[in-house]
This record gives sequence, structure tokens and C-alpha cells, in this order.
Amino acid sequence: MTDRLAAPLFHLVVPEPPSANRYWRSIAIRGQVRVLLSAEARRYRIAVREAFERSAGWELRKPFPHVTVHVTLAWYRSRRSGDLDNRIKQVLDAVKGMAYDDDDQVVSLAATRHDDPSRKGEVEVWIWAAGPQDESQDVAAQVPA
Repeated sequence: MTDRLAAPLFHLVVPEPPSANRYWRSIAIRGQVRVLLSAEARRYRIAVREAFERSAGWELRKPFPHVTVHVTLAWYRSRRSGDLDNRIKQVLDAVKGMAYDDDDQVVSLAATRHDDPSRKGEVEVWIWAAGPQDESQDVAAQVPA
């Protein structure tokens, strides 16, 4: 496992994503059903890109193309409803291209939900480098306090 004291490769605070229930839309085009990102999902991805661009040193950051990674998420809910699992994929897809090139680089995932009134409506994302021996280990203990 990556040393717990090692700095993450990537850290970012992003807005709370829409639920998976509102992220995708099915529409019929010439008799074929197609699943597309909703307008809300497109706005969310733009908001994440803007948060990334506001972060310090963003110009120097490139995705980590050949590195397997652990992802740690902390979701600070804006209200006391919503399932954690309905938010994870939206965040992972939104940081793709900034933190890593492709989802297949993610070898482990830890996610937590919080009801902290001082941090409503945001998700904190950490990306940690994974070594070959790390592919089956849990990184939940690496969430910074």
C-alpha cells in the first residue's frame, strides 16, 4: 500500500454531483433509444473543470496516464438525503482527464458520506498512486482528517 504519509498525486474539492437518477436521460432518435448526459450533468462537468482550473498550479498538472490509482472521496451532503453510491460515478467521470486518463486506472475506491453543515454540497477528492502490490488493498484509512 502507498505510505499513509505520502502526499496524494491529486487533491481537489468539487461541487456535489447530481444523483445518478438525474444524471442520464434516455431519448428516442429515429426510433433508437439513446442514453445521453442530462443538461444538469453537463453543467456539473463544467463546474468540476472550473474548480480544477481554479486550483493552484492547474496549468502544470496532466493526467497520470500510466499510473494505477486509489481514489478516496468524501461527500458533504447538502441535505440529509441521497445515497452515496448514486454520486460516486459522476465524480469519477468528471475528474477523468484531469486526475487520470481512464477509469480502468482506478484499482480501489473509498467513499464516505458526511453531514457537516459547514461544508454542505461539496466532494473532496484524493488520488493516490498505487503500486502493483496495492491492487487489492483498501485505502479508506488514508482519508486525511
